[in-house]
Amino acid sequence: MNKSLQEMFQKSSFSISEEKYVYVKVAKLSNELDHFMVAQDEDEITVVTRQEKLSELEVIEKNDNLWRLVSLNLETPFMAGTLAAINSACAKEGLNNLIISTYSKDYIVIKDSQVEQVKAVLQGLGFKDDSQ
Repeated sequence: MNKSLQEMFQKSSFSISEEKYVYVKVAKLSNELDHFMVAQDEDEITVVTRQEKLSELEVIEKNDNLWRLVSLNLETPFMAGTLAAINSACAKEGLNNLIISTYSKDYIVIKDSQVEQVKAVLQGLGFKDDSQ
């Protein structure tokens, strides 16, 4: 990892949601604002939502895992290589994660069972834990 990324990670932090989320494929969506993320393409509508919101959806298929959101509070958004470095560090530890990027924040979506491992990876990269 290059020095610029290392320095940026040391000035950045993360927090992990207490809430648990599910990934689902839905037939239709009536209120997308009730959910964390909605992605639609020509093949499907995918929703990431809190577990308690699942009953509001017309679910076609559901991923069996429960997920947690890791909010990355980056000192320098849009720096090349940021997400690749984080994903690489997670992959080295055998962690499966998904990334969701918004304009002002990036999220790592992790399995609920891997919270402590992801914390260790991010702290190893230099991030501060805002969850504590």
